[in-house]
Amino acid sequence: MIIVNPEFHRYVWLNFSSFRLISMPIILMLILYVFSHDQIDVWHASILPPAFYTFIIVVYLWGNYEAASASNKDLGQNTWDFQKMSSLSPLEVLIGKLFGSTSYVWYTGLMLLGIIIFSYDSFIEYGKIKRIPLIEDFPAATHPTAYLLFSGLMGHATAFFFGTGSFRKKKTEIVVPFVIGIIVSFTVFVLTTSFALKIGMNGENVKMDWHSLSVHKHTFLICSLLYAFFWIVTASYRNIREELQFKNSPVVFMIFLVSFCIYVTGYLDTFSHYEIKSLNTFVPKLFVAFLIIIACTYVTVFMDASNLAKYRRWVYAFNAKEWRRLFESTPLWVGCFILLVPAFLLTNTLDFHLGNTNKILNDNFSILGLTCALILFTMRDGFIFHSILLGKIERHKFFLLVLYIFIFYILLPYFVSNVIKGSSSETLRNALQVFYPIPGPSFFYSCAPILIQAFIAFFILRYVVKSLRT
Repeated sequence: MIIVNPEFHRYVWLNFSSFRLISMPIILMLILYVFSHDQIDVWHASILPPAFYTFIIVVYLWGNYEAASASNKDLGQNTWDFQKMSSLSPLEVLIGKLFGSTSYVWYTGLMLLGIIIFSYDSFIEYGKIKRIPLIEDFPAATHPTAYLLFSGLMGHATAFFFGTGSFRKKKTEIVVPFVIGIIVSFTVFVLTTSFALKIGMNGENVKMDWHSLSVHKHTFLICSLLYAFFWIVTASYRNIREELQFKNSPVVFMIFLVSFCIYVTGYLDTFSHYEIKSLNTFVPKLFVAFLIIIACTYVTVFMDASNLAKYRRWVYAFNAKEWRRLFESTPLWVGCFILLVPAFLLTNTLDFHLGNTNKILNDNFSILGLTCALILFTMRDGFIFHSILLGKIERHKFFLLVLYIFIFYILLPYFVSNVIKGSSSETLRNALQVFYPIPGPSFFYSCAPILIQAFIAFFILRYVVKSLRT
């Protein structure tokens, strides 16, 4: 795929030349010669520390800069429009830009990894003589080099993903993607190496429980990082698809959301107060999954609130009974809502059937009231977001959003809490349930006030939609 990729070939022609191919090994030889340790007698071992730090500088700093600026260079040089009109598929663009922009970096990095592997055995012998404790944890070069390689790839993929945001903004910004890529690279390397140390692995809790499975912690960490890497690359692919005028259905995002809920809820088995094999643990897991889905629904409602063209395509496709086009134009929040319904029903059904009300929090509260309140709050804010962002008021939309959040979530709750100061905690909780989804024993106080607000917000949105038709 990479060998026949035209976008990758373009970067190879831009990054490589006879001079650059020859000059880089010479530069590396000079760097290793100058910075090799004089205190180490064996020259094989003396070149490993400078090779390691040079790899960090080249791959973590230079590589993340190239990955972050891969998309921005096309915008800055006005070449992105020509690529959009080419026959390249989104996958070819993704692979070509991700690996092509960093091709010369990896040409240098792979040479440094080869030097590290070559000098590692001699450095191990030196470490045993000097009694360096870290050496005993990595007797072979396989794990350290693999961690260096993967941390570099992880940082580049992350920097490239955040760099693709410049397509939407039409701005050449690389500082934020560059910094995030560096942070991810260092974090991944520190996590992988620290979990592999004997200090962390010789303790009592070498394994962990995840959905009733006993998993080695280091293996679980590696799988978690691979899981994150896969979805970061997938998100970059979907961003490129969108820029190439391909439609993104919400199915991929729904699969991600389901997998993320499964991944996160597995951590609940590590808590000692849960009986892993008991059916009662499904209620906390479903409740946590519900919270994740409702949070994603809230965010996606805000993201899709200003996309009037997408809603028009959605309505036109529905009226014309073009189901494939309807499916492709479906907003992300609809996919989240499809997952939210079964999560809501299963959570409350099992909670009612098992009588598990007091298992999630110590305080007695109604899960049904809390879940309904969260849905109603999301609906109210979603109606208001759409009313503001889809309205005919072209200016000061961001100010109106901030003003709405400030009034309903800060100013009014502060005013009400001061008015009823000195009242009982139950009275204060009932009053604040008008503004926040606070759990409580009463279903009426949890849902009735926000239900009225949601109806008012719905009629406001209905008025705005009617004004758009005229």
